Amino acid sequence: MDSVVLSSESEIEFTLVSDIFIDKYMVYANGEFVKSYLYLLRCLKDKPNMFSLSVMADILNYTESDIIRSMKYWEKQGVLSLDISADNKLKGLKFLNLKAGNLKDNALKTEQEGSFDLKLENIKGSVPNLSKVKRNVSELEQAEGKKEKLKQTEEDLSKLEKIEEYILKLEQAEGSKSKLKQIEEDVSTPTIMLNPLKEERKNRNPHEVKNIAKLKDDEDFKQLMYIIQKYLGITLKPNECDIFAYLYNELKFSIELLEHLVEYCVSAGHKHIRYIESVALDWHGKGIMTIDRAKAYTSSYSKEYFEIMKAFGVSDRRPATYEKNMIDRWFFEYAFSIDIVLEACHRTIAKIHQPSFEYADSILKSWKAGGVHSKNDIIELDILHKSSIKKQEDKSSANTQKTASKSAASKFHNFAEHSYDYDEILKKIQ
Repeated sequence: MDSVVLSSESEIEFTLVSDIFIDKYMVYANGEFVKSYLYLLRCLKDKPNMFSLSVMADILNYTESDIIRSMKYWEKQGVLSLDISADNKLKGLKFLNLKAGNLKDNALKTEQEGSFDLKLENIKGSVPNLSKVKRNVSELEQAEGKKEKLKQTEEDLSKLEKIEEYILKLEQAEGSKSKLKQIEEDVSTPTIMLNPLKEERKNRNPHEVKNIAKLKDDEDFKQLMYIIQKYLGITLKPNECDIFAYLYNELKFSIELLEHLVEYCVSAGHKHIRYIESVALDWHGKGIMTIDRAKAYTSSYSKEYFEIMKAFGVSDRRPATYEKNMIDRWFFEYAFSIDIVLEACHRTIAKIHQPSFEYADSILKSWKAGGVHSKNDIIELDILHKSSIKKQEDKSSANTQKTASKSAASKFHNFAEHSYDYDEILKKIQ
């Protein structure tokens, strides 16, 4: 075999490595351990009193525990001597004289020590990618920090499930409409007038899955359930699946109409199953059984929202949830038409010069108490109101005039009168 001559023109400084280390120790050692040893030699040569485990770990892209492990390996091989404190911290490190006799079964020890790294190489595909391991550890630590938030989320979901079960119980109980309405307000569910079909379902056990059982082989319905869960971002419970099975199997909603129903509710910010069911029953009560009719109905309803926001001078956003709830109250609870509601909005702006759903609600509430059903009724109330104000003003003016008259009559009689004998006074003066 041809010999190779090695030479160098470099004038830079060198770190000396023992030939014994290269011949006897290095050939059996793990590559990472060799890197650690070489760096320690470099540190010994240059500022040995400023050695730092953390700096070494950053430079070699190791963890501090990796470096300690390599040091302990060389300690076993008689290369280094470590000074470890009682709390297991590195206090000092000493390089020992290397002799061939110091070698302690290197082949056997390194074979055992390196077996782990060999397997790790097969797993990672490189020798060894510790930065990836550290990144994974960091991600696990971040996940650990999210446990509390996850726990809180699970508690919130549990509360929502309890609220839903309570609503279902109230629906089954007699005389529970007022309580149901309060619960719906508490969970921020807009009020929708209950359809007579709601009464039909009161006696149904929501946990029965008899409708689902009928549809176990219906592939279209299975696909619908998958789509609905994607829209809502949840896994439906058996009783929730049964609600959609009821709408599909008994009320004859088509698959397309049910999908449009869920899409419409979710786009409006409502993912609550009870809300979706209420909208479906409302549609059924109005004879809406096709997508075209549903779109026409919802677009008309959305138009009313838009007109009210426009009347308030708000055109850059959609109504918030509490504003929608208040609008629903005006239409469903107060049973006002859009022209009456818009009149209240116009009067609000004229009076306080800014949009206020609360102020408009106070106007509509007073009109409801006054028996208003049309704009003519509002005109009559205005006339009565003006007449009442006129009477009060006339009465106040009369009282003011009466008081002024009394004051004028007594203007020159506010002092006691005296009778003087002017002749007698003149005699005294003279």
